[in-house]
Amino acid sequence: MKSKLGFHVDIQGHHGQVEKMIRARPRVIKIITSMGMLNDLHDALGDETIFIARDWKADDDFLRFGGSDDPKVIARRWLDAMRPSLVQAPFAYWESFNEMSNWDNLRRYAEFEAERQRLMAAEGYKACIGNFATGTPSISDSEDDTERPDL
Repeated sequence: MKSKLGFHVDIQGHHGQVEKMIRARPRVIKIITSMGMLNDLHDALGDETIFIARDWKADDDFLRFGGSDDPKVIARRWLDAMRPSLVQAPFAYWESFNEMSNWDNLRRYAEFEAERQRLMAAEGYKACIGNFATGTPSISDSEDDTERPDL
């Protein structure tokens, strides 16, 4: 069975990195911002590799980015802002915000992600949802997971 391990390229790759990834033929590659590298890798590896993409046109405060408390409005604004990147790599699964700073916004974030996925699918794009960065939001040892229905 082919390994499910993959590469994560954060903004700028390093010399020889693209060639190394092509030789490795990984199952998954995540690229942040570098649309040229994303397309080069897809051209070389095709649909045998799953590509996850994220563009940092927006910071991670999704409420401030959207300028609204309405998750559906924010999802539409995200799609409108990201469309120039989406059209460059329609084969990729696209992430949105991933560094949630507190649990109080998590329910709205979940509603945003559901709407974002629906809007993207309606236009033929793929969403990759629920991608929290390590430690965000922080979870205490005493946290009761049953208290987090938004997850």
